[in-house]
Amino acid sequence: MKNYRDSDIAVNNASGIENTVACSVPSAEEEFISEFFDVPEQAAKERRRRKLAEQALDTLTETQRRRYILHHAHGLSTWEIAEREGVRHQSVVECLASATKKIKQFLENG
Repeated sequence: MKNYRDSDIAVNNASGIENTVACSVPSAEEEFISEFFDVPEQAAKERRRRKLAEQALDTLTETQRRRYILHHAHGLSTWEIAEREGVRHQSVVECLASATKKIKQFLENG
């Protein structure tokens, strides 16, 4: 059976009987305290993720890094990158594949 908030009602489909479902819902105060105290932890996690991403990008050549960011951060297609840079499409595809491989290896090895 699904969990519902205090005011929600579950209907038993077989019998059509309405049942109020008891569940534990944190109070507004508990949610505030949880969010307040989680902020430093979340910020620390975000800083670690950002640093790791920067380190991973640092393993790439200048061309790989530029194309990887254009593709993944800015959403350009491989065709758009190739046209923008005046290179063959296959060059961009191979470059991105190599960049992705380097990043995966970096992340696997720490």
